[in-house]
Amino acid sequence: MLNVILAEENPSLKDLMLMELNELFPEEVLVRETAAEALNYLSLFPKVEVIITASHLDDEDAASIIEDYIRKNKLKTKLIVLGHYESQLDQTEVIPKRTNWKAATQKAINCLLPDYDEEKIFLKKALRWRKQPESSSI
Repeated sequence: MLNVILAEENPSLKDLMLMELNELFPEEVLVRETAAEALNYLSLFPKVEVIITASHLDDEDAASIIEDYIRKNKLKTKLIVLGHYESQLDQTEVIPKRTNWKAATQKAINCLLPDYDEEKIFLKKALRWRKQPESSSI
């Protein structure tokens, strides 16, 4: 099931956020480069829980376009905006620094997994890694 739409045109930011989100939500993240592309999918999957976008994508006011769609269609979708933006909805969270991808992914994770504890997950992964047999270099 599709839970996250990531609307991002910057390849580096897109890759960093996608890597982080795919670790917890494999095959639940859809990446688009414009607000129009994101809204095409949101119209098909109105129960998408989170959209992460830049305040502006290319020459479009992406956050405003997406927020207007959410408001007009009375969706419960949480919008996370990277960059300066004056929000009109309570469910929109703005991260003023455009490149703060870690804060954006953390807000999405907290929305989708309210009891998520990054440290606990890290320790589980470390324990699994330690149980793997050592490789031989012979």
